[in-house]
Amino acid sequence: MKISTALVALLVVVWISFQKASADDAPKRVIPRGAVVDVTGKPVRGARVQIRRWTGVMSEALERATTDEAGRFSFSERDDDVFYVTVQSPGLASVNLHVPDELPMTITLRPAVQSSLTIHDANGQPVAGATISSLSIRTPENPVVYLGRGMESRLDWEFRPSDANGRIEMPPLPVLKGQVVNESGQAAPGAIVRLREGAMSGLQPTVCDSQGRFEITLPWIPVDQKTSQRIETVKLTAHILNQPYSCISSINLTDRAGLGNLTITLKPDESPDSLLQLSDNAWSNGQRTKASEEAKQNYPAGQSGSLTPELDGGTWLNTDARRLADFRGKYVLLDFWFTGCGPCHADFPSVKLVHEAFADDVVVIAVHDNSSTADKVREHCESLGLKFPIVVDQPDGRVLNKWGSQVGVRWFPTYVLLDPDGRVLVNDAAYVGPSLRQYKLEVIREVVLRQRGTKKTSEASK
Repeated sequence: MKISTALVALLVVVWISFQKASADDAPKRVIPRGAVVDVTGKPVRGARVQIRRWTGVMSEALERATTDEAGRFSFSERDDDVFYVTVQSPGLASVNLHVPDELPMTITLRPAVQSSLTIHDANGQPVAGATISSLSIRTPENPVVYLGRGMESRLDWEFRPSDANGRIEMPPLPVLKGQVVNESGQAAPGAIVRLREGAMSGLQPTVCDSQGRFEITLPWIPVDQKTSQRIETVKLTAHILNQPYSCISSINLTDRAGLGNLTITLKPDESPDSLLQLSDNAWSNGQRTKASEEAKQNYPAGQSGSLTPELDGGTWLNTDARRLADFRGKYVLLDFWFTGCGPCHADFPSVKLVHEAFADDVVVIAVHDNSSTADKVREHCESLGLKFPIVVDQPDGRVLNKWGSQVGVRWFPTYVLLDPDGRVLVNDAAYVGPSLRQYKLEVIREVVLRQRGTKKTSEASK
Protein backbone atom coordinates (compact mmCIF):
# COMPACT_ATOMS: atom_id res chain seq x y z
CA MET A 1 0.00 0.00 0.00
CA LYS A 2 1.49 3.33 -1.09
CA ILE A 3 0.80 6.66 0.55
CA SER A 4 1.05 9.69 -1.73
CA THR A 5 3.52 12.45 -1.00
CA ALA A 6 0.65 14.94 -0.84
CA LEU A 7 -1.11 12.92 1.86
CA VAL A 8 2.09 12.66 3.91
CA ALA A 9 2.58 16.41 3.64
CA LEU A 10 -1.00 17.01 4.74
CA LEU A 11 -0.57 14.77 7.78
CA VAL A 12 2.61 16.61 8.73
CA VAL A 13 0.84 19.96 8.52
CA VAL A 14 -2.05 18.66 10.64
CA TRP A 15 0.37 17.28 13.25
CA ILE A 16 2.31 20.58 13.44
CA SER A 17 -0.96 22.52 13.77
CA PHE A 18 -2.10 20.21 16.57
CA GLN A 19 1.16 20.66 18.46
CA LYS A 20 0.95 24.44 18.09
CA ALA A 21 -2.65 24.48 19.29
CA SER A 22 -1.75 22.33 22.29
CA ALA A 23 1.08 24.70 23.16
CA ASP A 24 -1.22 27.70 22.82
CA ASP A 25 -3.81 26.07 25.08
CA ALA A 26 -1.28 25.24 27.79
CA PRO A 27 -1.40 27.57 30.81
CA LYS A 28 1.13 30.37 30.46
CA ARG A 29 3.64 30.87 33.26
CA VAL A 30 5.03 34.25 34.21
CA ILE A 31 7.53 35.57 36.75
CA PRO A 32 6.15 38.84 38.17
CA ARG A 33 9.13 41.15 38.55
CA GLY A 34 10.18 44.73 38.14
CA ALA A 35 11.78 47.74 39.80
CA VAL A 36 10.58 50.51 42.12
CA VAL A 37 11.82 54.08 41.58
CA ASP A 38 10.97 57.55 42.86
CA VAL A 39 9.85 60.47 40.70
CA THR A 40 13.47 61.28 39.82
CA GLY A 41 14.04 57.75 38.56
CA LYS A 42 16.24 56.84 41.53
CA PRO A 43 15.86 53.20 42.71
CA VAL A 44 13.93 52.77 45.97
CA ARG A 45 15.72 50.29 48.19
CA GLY A 46 13.89 48.39 50.92
CA ALA A 47 10.38 48.94 49.56
CA ARG A 48 7.93 46.25 50.63
CA VAL A 49 6.19 44.56 47.70
CA GLN A 50 3.32 42.07 47.97
CA ILE A 51 1.56 40.12 45.24
CA ARG A 52 -2.15 39.26 45.37
CA ARG A 53 -4.55 37.41 43.10
CA TRP A 54 -7.80 39.02 41.91
CA THR A 55 -10.75 36.61 41.56
CA GLY A 56 -13.58 39.07 42.05
CA VAL A 57 -12.20 39.73 45.54
CA MET A 58 -8.58 40.54 46.31
CA SER A 59 -6.74 37.75 48.11
CA GLU A 60 -4.36 38.21 50.99
CA ALA A 61 -0.66 38.49 50.11
CA LEU A 62 0.52 35.34 48.33
CA GLU A 63 4.17 36.31 48.55
CA ARG A 64 6.27 39.18 49.87
CA ALA A 65 9.51 40.70 48.61
CA THR A 66 11.82 43.60 49.48
CA THR A 67 13.52 45.65 46.78
CA ASP A 68 17.32 45.42 46.52
CA GLU A 69 19.84 48.25 46.02
CA ALA A 70 18.73 48.61 42.38
CA GLY A 71 15.06 48.78 43.45
CA ARG A 72 14.39 45.38 41.90
CA PHE A 73 11.96 42.72 43.12
CA SER A 74 10.87 39.32 41.84
CA PHE A 75 8.33 36.66 42.79
CA SER A 76 7.98 32.95 42.12
CA GLU A 77 6.78 31.75 38.74
CA ARG A 78 2.99 31.82 38.54
CA ASP A 79 0.21 30.97 36.14
CA ASP A 80 -1.02 33.72 33.80
CA ASP A 81 -3.80 34.96 36.10
CA VAL A 82 -4.92 38.40 37.27
CA PHE A 83 -2.40 39.62 39.83
CA TYR A 84 -1.82 42.91 41.62
CA VAL A 85 1.23 44.17 43.46
CA THR A 86 1.13 46.59 46.36
CA VAL A 87 4.21 48.63 47.14
CA GLN A 88 4.93 50.51 50.36
CA SER A 89 7.94 52.55 51.39
CA PRO A 90 8.33 55.06 54.27
CA GLY A 91 7.66 58.63 53.17
CA LEU A 92 6.25 57.58 49.80
CA ALA A 93 2.63 57.06 48.76
CA SER A 94 1.59 53.40 48.49
CA VAL A 95 0.34 52.03 45.18
CA ASN A 96 -1.70 49.02 44.12
CA LEU A 97 -1.11 48.05 40.47
CA HIS A 98 -2.19 45.35 38.08
CA VAL A 99 0.70 43.15 36.89
CA PRO A 100 0.92 43.86 33.13
CA ASP A 101 1.60 41.39 30.33
CA GLU A 102 4.89 43.11 29.53
CA LEU A 103 7.48 42.41 32.21
CA PRO A 104 9.54 43.60 33.97
CA MET A 105 7.36 46.45 35.24
CA THR A 106 8.55 49.81 36.57
CA ILE A 107 6.67 51.29 39.51
CA THR A 108 7.06 54.98 40.38
CA LEU A 109 6.34 56.15 43.94
CA ARG A 110 5.49 59.77 44.68
CA PRO A 111 6.13 61.50 48.01
CA ALA A 112 3.33 61.02 50.54
CA VAL A 113 1.71 64.37 51.26
CA GLN A 114 -1.24 65.72 53.20
CA SER A 115 -4.09 66.24 50.72
CA SER A 116 -6.88 68.78 50.57
CA LEU A 117 -9.69 69.74 48.25
CA THR A 118 -12.04 72.67 47.74
CA ILE A 119 -15.84 72.47 47.54
CA HIS A 120 -17.61 74.88 45.13
CA ASP A 121 -21.27 75.35 44.29
CA ALA A 122 -22.67 75.38 40.75
CA ASN A 123 -21.62 79.03 40.36
CA GLY A 124 -18.04 78.34 41.35
CA GLN A 125 -18.38 79.90 44.80
CA PRO A 126 -16.74 78.17 47.78
CA VAL A 127 -19.14 76.30 50.08
CA ALA A 128 -18.53 76.57 53.83
CA GLY A 129 -19.63 73.82 56.20
CA ALA A 130 -19.65 70.98 53.63
CA THR A 131 -18.57 67.53 54.85
CA ILE A 132 -17.35 64.34 53.14
CA SER A 133 -18.12 60.83 54.30
CA SER A 134 -16.44 58.77 51.56
CA LEU A 135 -13.94 59.52 48.83
CA SER A 136 -11.99 57.51 46.27
CA ILE A 137 -8.81 58.91 44.73
CA ARG A 138 -7.03 57.65 41.61
CA THR A 139 -3.56 58.79 40.66
CA PRO A 140 -1.48 58.27 37.49
CA GLU A 141 0.60 55.68 39.38
CA ASN A 142 -2.48 54.06 40.90
CA PRO A 143 -5.10 54.01 38.11
CA VAL A 144 -6.65 50.75 39.30
CA VAL A 145 -7.34 50.59 43.03
CA TYR A 146 -8.78 47.97 45.31
CA LEU A 147 -10.81 49.61 48.04
CA GLY A 148 -10.30 48.29 51.52
CA ARG A 149 -6.58 47.44 51.47
CA GLY A 150 -5.41 50.43 53.50
CA MET A 151 -4.40 52.44 50.41
CA GLU A 152 -4.88 56.17 50.06
CA SER A 153 -7.77 55.28 47.75
CA ARG A 154 -10.38 54.93 50.48
CA LEU A 155 -10.90 57.77 52.93
CA ASP A 156 -14.03 56.91 54.89
CA TRP A 157 -13.60 59.75 57.33
CA GLU A 158 -16.01 62.33 58.65
CA PHE A 159 -13.78 65.25 57.75
CA ARG A 160 -13.91 68.61 59.43
CA PRO A 161 -16.41 70.89 57.67
CA SER A 162 -15.04 73.04 54.89
CA ASP A 163 -13.82 76.49 55.90
CA ALA A 164 -14.97 79.84 54.53
CA ASN A 165 -12.94 79.20 51.37
CA GLY A 166 -14.54 75.76 50.87
CA ARG A 167 -11.28 74.01 51.76
CA ILE A 168 -11.26 70.58 53.47
CA GLU A 169 -8.16 68.94 54.87
CA MET A 170 -8.03 65.19 54.18
CA PRO A 171 -6.23 63.32 56.97
CA PRO A 172 -4.47 60.09 56.01
CA LEU A 173 -5.87 56.81 57.26
CA PRO A 174 -4.55 55.90 60.71
CA VAL A 175 -1.71 53.38 60.95
CA LEU A 176 -1.38 51.38 64.16
CA LYS A 177 2.18 50.33 64.97
CA GLY A 178 3.52 48.77 68.10
CA GLN A 179 4.79 45.75 69.98
CA VAL A 180 3.17 42.95 71.92
CA VAL A 181 5.06 41.95 75.09
CA ASN A 182 4.49 39.68 78.07
CA GLU A 183 4.26 40.89 81.67
CA SER A 184 8.06 40.80 81.94
CA GLY A 185 8.38 43.16 78.97
CA GLN A 186 9.74 40.49 76.65
CA ALA A 187 8.61 40.43 73.01
CA ALA A 188 5.79 38.04 72.06
CA PRO A 189 6.64 36.78 68.57
CA GLY A 190 3.73 35.25 66.68
CA ALA A 191 1.10 37.00 68.79
CA ILE A 192 -2.18 37.65 66.97
CA VAL A 193 -3.39 41.25 66.81
CA ARG A 194 -6.88 42.18 65.63
CA LEU A 195 -9.15 45.20 65.37
CA ARG A 196 -12.45 44.34 67.02
CA GLU A 197 -14.85 47.04 65.94
CA GLY A 198 -17.91 46.43 63.75
CA ALA A 199 -17.09 45.45 60.18
CA MET A 200 -13.36 45.55 60.97
CA SER A 201 -13.77 42.28 62.83
CA GLY A 202 -13.90 40.66 59.40
CA LEU A 203 -10.35 41.78 58.56
CA GLN A 204 -7.66 39.13 58.58
CA PRO A 205 -5.55 38.96 61.76
CA THR A 206 -2.05 40.41 61.92
CA VAL A 207 0.75 38.12 63.09
CA CYS A 208 3.56 39.79 65.06
CA ASP A 209 7.09 39.38 63.74
CA SER A 210 10.05 37.89 65.62
CA GLN A 211 10.29 41.06 67.73
CA GLY A 212 6.59 41.05 68.60
CA ARG A 213 5.98 44.05 66.35
CA PHE A 214 2.89 44.69 64.28
CA GLU A 215 1.53 47.27 61.85
CA ILE A 216 -2.12 47.72 60.85
CA THR A 217 -3.38 50.30 58.36
CA LEU A 218 -7.06 50.96 58.82
CA PRO A 219 -8.87 50.37 55.50
CA TRP A 220 -11.57 52.82 56.59
CA ILE A 221 -12.67 54.78 59.63
CA PRO A 222 -15.25 52.79 61.61
CA VAL A 223 -18.76 54.19 61.87
CA ASP A 224 -21.40 53.35 64.46
CA GLN A 225 -24.01 51.15 62.79
CA LYS A 226 -26.87 52.78 64.70
CA THR A 227 -25.93 56.46 64.70
CA SER A 228 -23.72 56.57 61.55
CA GLN A 229 -21.27 58.66 63.59
CA ARG A 230 -17.54 58.16 63.37
CA ILE A 231 -16.03 55.87 66.03
CA GLU A 232 -12.88 57.41 67.49
CA THR A 233 -12.04 54.68 70.01
CA VAL A 234 -11.65 51.07 68.88
CA LYS A 235 -10.85 47.79 70.57
CA LEU A 236 -7.51 46.20 69.71
CA THR A 237 -6.95 42.64 70.93
CA ALA A 238 -3.78 40.59 71.15
CA HIS A 239 -3.43 36.96 72.14
CA ILE A 240 -1.28 33.88 71.88
CA LEU A 241 -3.18 31.30 69.85
CA ASN A 242 -2.48 28.16 71.86
CA GLN A 243 -1.73 29.70 75.25
CA PRO A 244 -4.04 31.44 77.77
CA TYR A 245 -2.57 34.93 77.43
CA SER A 246 -4.36 37.90 75.90
CA CYS A 247 -5.04 41.61 76.13
CA ILE A 248 -7.96 43.87 75.16
CA SER A 249 -6.95 47.51 74.66
CA SER A 250 -8.90 50.65 73.78
CA ILE A 251 -7.16 52.77 71.13
CA ASN A 252 -7.98 56.43 70.47
CA LEU A 253 -7.73 57.00 66.71
CA THR A 254 -7.42 60.76 67.14
CA ASP A 255 -4.12 60.35 69.01
CA ARG A 256 -2.04 60.24 65.84
CA ALA A 257 1.28 60.52 67.69
CA GLY A 258 0.47 57.62 70.03
CA LEU A 259 -0.78 55.31 67.27
CA GLY A 260 2.76 54.76 66.01
CA ASN A 261 4.19 53.52 69.32
CA LEU A 262 1.68 51.19 70.96
CA THR A 263 2.64 48.64 73.59
CA ILE A 264 0.24 45.77 74.20
CA THR A 265 0.97 43.73 77.34
CA LEU A 266 -0.34 40.17 77.51
CA LYS A 267 -1.79 38.87 80.77
CA PRO A 268 -3.41 35.57 81.80
CA ASP A 269 -6.90 35.22 80.34
CA GLU A 270 -9.68 36.26 82.70
CA SER A 271 -11.68 33.39 81.16
CA PRO A 272 -11.19 31.15 78.10
CA ASP A 273 -13.98 32.99 76.23
CA SER A 274 -12.98 36.57 77.13
CA LEU A 275 -12.20 37.41 73.50
CA LEU A 276 -15.71 36.29 72.52
CA GLN A 277 -17.44 38.60 74.98
CA LEU A 278 -16.73 41.85 73.12
CA SER A 279 -19.56 43.96 71.73
CA ASP A 280 -18.88 43.17 68.07
CA ASN A 281 -19.43 39.46 68.67
CA ALA A 282 -22.53 40.17 70.76
CA TRP A 283 -24.06 42.09 67.83
CA SER A 284 -23.15 39.29 65.42
CA ASN A 285 -24.69 36.68 67.72
CA GLY A 286 -27.89 38.70 67.95
CA GLN A 287 -28.29 38.71 64.19
CA ARG A 288 -27.51 34.99 63.95
CA THR A 289 -30.00 34.09 66.68
CA LYS A 290 -32.85 35.51 64.61
CA ALA A 291 -31.83 33.50 61.55
CA SER A 292 -31.19 30.27 63.47
CA GLU A 293 -34.84 29.68 64.36
CA GLU A 294 -35.73 28.88 60.74
CA ALA A 295 -32.53 26.85 60.29
CA LYS A 296 -33.47 24.56 63.19
CA GLN A 297 -36.46 23.27 61.26
CA ASN A 298 -34.74 23.01 57.87
CA TYR A 299 -31.36 21.60 58.87
CA PRO A 300 -31.64 19.25 61.88
CA ALA A 301 -28.22 17.65 61.17
CA GLY A 302 -26.61 21.08 61.37
CA GLN A 303 -27.67 21.80 64.94
CA SER A 304 -25.46 21.77 68.01
CA GLY A 305 -24.77 18.20 69.19
CA SER A 306 -25.93 16.59 65.94
CA LEU A 307 -23.90 14.03 64.02
CA THR A 308 -23.21 15.28 60.49
CA PRO A 309 -23.22 13.30 57.22
CA GLU A 310 -20.00 11.56 56.16
CA LEU A 311 -17.49 12.91 53.65
CA ASP A 312 -17.26 9.55 51.91
CA GLY A 313 -18.07 10.40 48.29
CA GLY A 314 -15.15 12.61 47.30
CA THR A 315 -11.47 12.42 46.40
CA TRP A 316 -9.11 13.00 49.33
CA LEU A 317 -5.86 14.96 48.99
CA ASN A 318 -2.98 15.57 51.45
CA THR A 319 -4.05 12.65 53.69
CA ASP A 320 -4.47 8.88 53.85
CA ALA A 321 -7.89 9.32 55.46
CA ARG A 322 -10.98 8.52 53.45
CA ARG A 323 -13.76 9.35 55.89
CA LEU A 324 -14.63 12.05 58.38
CA ALA A 325 -14.78 9.36 61.06
CA ASP A 326 -11.04 8.79 60.60
CA PHE A 327 -10.43 12.04 62.51
CA ARG A 328 -12.36 11.12 65.66
CA GLY A 329 -10.59 12.29 68.78
CA LYS A 330 -9.78 15.74 67.40
CA TYR A 331 -11.77 18.85 66.71
CA VAL A 332 -12.43 19.27 62.99
CA LEU A 333 -12.82 22.59 61.17
CA LEU A 334 -14.60 22.06 57.83
CA ASP A 335 -14.00 24.81 55.25
CA PHE A 336 -16.36 24.60 52.25
CA TRP A 337 -14.85 26.45 49.27
CA PHE A 338 -13.92 26.38 45.57
CA THR A 339 -10.96 27.65 43.54
CA GLY A 340 -12.82 30.60 41.99
CA CYS A 341 -14.09 31.94 45.34
CA GLY A 342 -12.38 35.23 46.21
CA PRO A 343 -13.66 35.44 49.81
CA CYS A 344 -12.52 31.84 50.36
CA HIS A 345 -8.97 32.76 49.37
CA ALA A 346 -9.08 35.93 51.47
CA ASP A 347 -9.84 33.72 54.50
CA PHE A 348 -7.01 31.24 53.93
CA PRO A 349 -4.47 33.10 56.15
CA SER A 350 -6.63 32.53 59.23
CA VAL A 351 -7.43 28.95 58.15
CA LYS A 352 -3.69 28.27 57.82
CA LEU A 353 -3.14 29.69 61.30
CA VAL A 354 -5.64 27.20 62.72
CA HIS A 355 -3.84 24.35 60.94
CA GLU A 356 -0.41 25.44 62.15
CA ALA A 357 -1.16 26.58 65.71
CA PHE A 358 -3.57 23.83 66.78
CA ALA A 359 -2.11 20.82 64.95
CA ASP A 360 -2.24 18.66 68.09
CA ASP A 361 -5.91 19.35 68.74
CA VAL A 362 -7.61 20.40 65.48
CA VAL A 363 -7.75 19.06 61.93
CA VAL A 364 -8.66 21.44 59.10
CA ILE A 365 -10.47 19.81 56.16
CA ALA A 366 -11.14 21.93 53.08
CA VAL A 367 -14.18 20.61 51.18
CA HIS A 368 -14.17 21.65 47.51
CA ASP A 369 -17.29 21.55 45.33
CA ASN A 370 -17.58 19.81 41.92
CA SER A 371 -16.56 22.83 39.81
CA SER A 372 -12.98 21.53 39.25
CA THR A 373 -11.29 18.17 38.89
CA ALA A 374 -9.21 16.73 41.71
CA ASP A 375 -6.01 17.27 39.67
CA LYS A 376 -6.75 20.96 39.14
CA VAL A 377 -7.62 21.42 42.80
CA ARG A 378 -4.40 19.64 43.82
CA GLU A 379 -2.31 21.93 41.59
CA HIS A 380 -4.13 25.02 42.87
CA CYS A 381 -3.64 24.05 46.52
CA GLU A 382 0.05 23.34 45.96
CA SER A 383 0.48 26.85 44.53
CA LEU A 384 -1.15 28.29 47.67
CA GLY A 385 0.78 26.11 50.09
CA LEU A 386 -2.34 24.45 51.54
CA LYS A 387 -1.10 21.34 53.34
CA PHE A 388 -4.16 20.27 55.31
CA PRO A 389 -6.57 17.53 54.12
CA ILE A 390 -8.78 18.41 51.15
CA VAL A 391 -11.87 16.65 49.83
CA VAL A 392 -12.97 17.23 46.23
CA ASP A 393 -16.61 16.49 45.48
CA GLN A 394 -17.57 14.02 42.75
CA PRO A 395 -18.78 15.38 39.38
CA ASP A 396 -22.40 14.71 40.37
CA GLY A 397 -22.00 16.92 43.46
CA ARG A 398 -23.15 14.22 45.88
CA VAL A 399 -21.11 15.48 48.86
CA LEU A 400 -22.26 19.10 48.74
CA ASN A 401 -25.83 18.08 47.90
CA LYS A 402 -25.95 16.00 51.07
CA TRP A 403 -24.34 18.66 53.25
CA GLY A 404 -26.53 21.37 51.71
CA SER A 405 -29.84 19.59 52.32
CA GLN A 406 -29.00 18.26 55.79
CA VAL A 407 -26.53 20.74 57.32
CA GLY A 408 -27.38 23.93 55.42
CA VAL A 409 -24.16 24.49 53.45
CA ARG A 410 -25.24 26.68 50.51
CA TRP A 411 -22.68 29.48 50.15
CA PHE A 412 -18.89 29.82 50.17
CA PRO A 413 -16.96 29.96 52.32
CA THR A 414 -18.95 28.12 54.99
CA TYR A 415 -17.36 26.81 58.18
CA VAL A 416 -18.50 24.01 60.48
CA LEU A 417 -16.65 23.07 63.68
CA LEU A 418 -17.06 19.50 65.00
CA ASP A 419 -16.12 18.19 68.43
CA PRO A 420 -13.84 15.14 68.91
CA ASP A 421 -16.92 12.87 68.70
CA GLY A 422 -17.91 14.27 65.30
CA ARG A 423 -20.83 16.33 66.60
CA VAL A 424 -21.61 19.94 65.63
CA LEU A 425 -20.19 22.61 67.93
CA VAL A 426 -20.49 25.66 65.67
CA ASN A 427 -22.13 25.85 62.25
CA ASP A 428 -22.12 29.01 60.17
CA ALA A 429 -24.55 27.43 57.69
CA ALA A 430 -27.29 27.11 60.33
CA TYR A 431 -26.22 30.11 62.43
CA VAL A 432 -25.21 27.92 65.38
CA GLY A 433 -22.76 29.66 67.73
CA PRO A 434 -20.39 32.60 67.02
CA SER A 435 -19.42 33.34 63.43
CA LEU A 436 -16.49 31.13 62.43
CA ARG A 437 -16.03 33.31 59.36
CA GLN A 438 -15.11 36.22 61.63
CA TYR A 439 -13.94 34.59 64.85
CA LYS A 440 -12.62 31.14 63.95
CA LEU A 441 -9.33 31.78 65.76
CA GLU A 442 -11.00 32.97 68.95
CA VAL A 443 -13.66 30.21 68.91
CA ILE A 444 -11.17 27.38 68.36
CA ARG A 445 -8.74 28.85 70.88
CA GLU A 446 -11.53 28.93 73.47
CA VAL A 447 -12.64 25.30 72.99
CA VAL A 448 -9.06 23.97 72.88
CA LEU A 449 -7.92 25.86 75.99
CA ARG A 450 -11.09 24.87 77.83
CA GLN A 451 -10.53 21.21 76.93
CA ARG A 452 -6.92 21.38 78.10
CA GLY A 453 -8.06 22.91 81.39
CA THR A 454 -10.63 20.15 81.85
CA LYS A 455 -7.97 17.48 81.22
CA LYS A 456 -5.61 19.04 83.78
CA THR A 457 -8.40 19.16 86.39
CA SER A 458 -9.33 15.55 85.67
CA GLU A 459 -5.72 14.35 85.92
CA ALA A 460 -5.15 16.28 89.14
CA SER A 461 -8.18 14.65 90.77
CA LYS A 462 -6.90 11.12 90.10
